[in-house]
Amino acid sequence: MFFRDWRTAAVLLATFGLTLVRDLTSGILAGCVLAALFAILKRGIPEEGA
Repeated sequence: MFFRDWRTAAVLLATFGLTLVRDLTSGILAGCVLAALFAILKRGIPEEGA
């Protein structure tokens, strides 16, 4: 049950971690890029002719 939404946890941890290490802008950018990457990968690749 805990691992059901691991993508959200990864985005939050990356955002929070980078905010602590660097600054808020970098943390937000990294979180947005990671969330967009997960969204693209989750969508999958449509088959030709489908």
